[in-house]
Amino acid sequence: MKYKITLPVIPTDKEMEVIASKWWENHIGINFADWNDKLREYTFGYRVIPIDSDFINELLKIADGDRSNINTTFQKFVHLVSPALKEMDCEESFFLKLITRSPKDIMANDEDHGKPSPSFLLSDAMNSIVSSMRCFEDLVLLRHLPQASIVVRPFIKFRASEEWRVYIKDKKIVGISQYYYHSEFPELDKKEMDFINQEVRDIVNDIVIPNIPLNDFIADIIVGNENRPTVVLETNPYGLSDPCLFGGYEFFNGKTRWVMNGKICEL
Repeated sequence: MKYKITLPVIPTDKEMEVIASKWWENHIGINFADWNDKLREYTFGYRVIPIDSDFINELLKIADGDRSNINTTFQKFVHLVSPALKEMDCEESFFLKLITRSPKDIMANDEDHGKPSPSFLLSDAMNSIVSSMRCFEDLVLLRHLPQASIVVRPFIKFRASEEWRVYIKDKKIVGISQYYYHSEFPELDKKEMDFINQEVRDIVNDIVIPNIPLNDFIADIIVGNENRPTVVLETNPYGLSDPCLFGGYEFFNGKTRWVMNGKICEL
């Protein structure tokens, strides 16, 4: 018996513009370019560098295995991001991402709970972007949008146990989860968790919610320590981001969840 394989229909450029515009609606108000001055006071420094469709097409060709013009593309990449690195004095250790997502699937450090590693060379940074499936998926859409950008920021060291994901629905916190939820952190005893819970809720309620013009979104928070205050790492679309320890968006209950002694615990 012969089977007929139906090939997928490839959208036209016009159809892709519509698809990309609809997709971008999820990022309006929460992407770094939309952050106001108050939010920028409570995060690590960053710069948003616009990129055009021609440059994105060059990156996609490299991602598809065509390296014939990689040197020319790399020189354009250097020209784009080097001024921002120099301005922020982070040329020796930095982190680059698209306006929508980062190449953390390529940069994950398995020895540090999967946290992304810093970039030390611009060649490595560009290679991470063109090698990342997350970035590839987004570049396919971003090349149809005027909002396409690369975000440049210094690489800031923090412990994996200090990063938490907060889910906001109707301008209220409906869940807080350990970000690196596959890991267990012995230092997170009950006293420390009470501190984390309060720090996270304070910055989200006092700073993030009043300055994000959306009812539903996600905020990633880095809890402070003796060297720096609690800060907002980034904000993301509600419903599209990893629900972490809750496992699904239907299970939010307003509590804080973390792993202790191999079990999910709640505050």
